[in-house]
Amino acid sequence: MNAAVRRALLGAAIVAAVAGCAGGQPTTSGPTVPTPPPSYEVPIVTLGATPSATLTPAPTVRDLPDPCDLLSAADARAALGVPFGPGVSTSDDDFRTCTFTSSGPFEASLSLAMPIRVEDPEDFFDPSASIVPGIGDGSQFAVKELSSPRPGADFGFFTLSGQVGIAIEYSAFGQRSASPGAGSAGTTVAPTADPSALGAQIESAVGSLAAKVVARLGTR
Repeated sequence: MNAAVRRALLGAAIVAAVAGCAGGQPTTSGPTVPTPPPSYEVPIVTLGATPSATLTPAPTVRDLPDPCDLLSAADARAALGVPFGPGVSTSDDDFRTCTFTSSGPFEASLSLAMPIRVEDPEDFFDPSASIVPGIGDGSQFAVKELSSPRPGADFGFFTLSGQVGIAIEYSAFGQRSASPGAGSAGTTVAPTADPSALGAQIESAVGSLAAKVVARLGTR
């Protein structure tokens, strides 16, 4: 076999090998363009149930403890020096309230009212008065003279403890008289002393009661 024949046979073998690797006949139009691999849709698998966003419900008045469990007649008597009977608890959609009424000759009442704060502290407090730090999230004190239906004075102490408003109102009217037929209830009341002169003393007393309520709320 001469050299020319050997070269021809070798070239044919190479062409056949290339065609076999390409899986078909060789093309005369240039190199074979490889076919791109198929694309696959990969499913997204969630492990477990999809967590749902849960919102903590806002507190309501029903969620508050009974205010008569937070303040007692003994607390009120120790702070104000007035004998009070047992507290009477009431509630509505806005407040839970405990009211104490004096049992001695001095006519007075004390109430603890607790609402849920639904506004900013600046809206809860009187914007014309200073918010004093020290009890809860700040406090205010107010004094008002009472003339109708009987003379006396009303002292209010207001504070916030988180979402709970605390309002203590002490109303003092004076000494009862045992004179029969005096007034529609058979009693008369004497005017109290100037409420402004008693302001600092009463503010300290009802402030101490508010501090007790705030502390007891914190343990519940």
